[in-house]
Amino acid sequence: MKKLLLTLTLVAAVVSAYGQGAVAFSNGTLSRLSTDKVGGGALAQVPLTSGLLEYGLFYGIGQSTSLTFLTSQLGVNSTTGLGIIASPSDQRTALSIVSLPGTSPAESDIWVQMAGWSASYGSDYATAHNAFNAATANAFWGATAVRNINNLGNPTVSGVAIWAASTSTNLRTLPAIIVYTNVPEPTTLAFVGLGAAALLIFRRRS
Repeated sequence: MKKLLLTLTLVAAVVSAYGQGAVAFSNGTLSRLSTDKVGGGALAQVPLTSGLLEYGLFYGIGQSTSLTFLTSQLGVNSTTGLGIIASPSDQRTALSIVSLPGTSPAESDIWVQMAGWSASYGSDYATAHNAFNAATANAFWGATAVRNINNLGNPTVSGVAIWAASTSTNLRTLPAIIVYTNVPEPTTLAFVGLGAAALLIFRRRS
């Protein structure tokens, strides 16, 4: 009886995973992520500094507000590719297919957003965002707009691409994210640009 229950549990888990829709979490060379340099400076591709940034995916089913934070899948900045999202278990390997619980392959009414923040905050993106808003020195934060994703992929085959070149006008894909940072000197803080940051501010979760 116990063996039967275990078998049924495993089958249910496999069916559940297979039935979920998936996206290609990581980006490519045409959609490298950017940041302003620590200490101030012009925008540049995210450096290869180990443990610098954490990336999170937020998604909504049938609506573009109150998005769910996918805590089970986080990315980090790559140590081998500038501006590339890598796997937390190996910063040299791109993080690829990610399943979205509660969705199905080919589902179209899915809304997603990507955010990046200081890796020192771990998965606590809300605290990282608050630190950035409070002008905490060297606190990173940035987020894309919320975009609709059509025709989710199958996790056993491939995930639908959610990134595109920053010049893309396809609203079904995400633009390259820019992660800003606060710098210690008040005179340099001004350069971050509140106008640009306003486009990146992630709506707070209740």
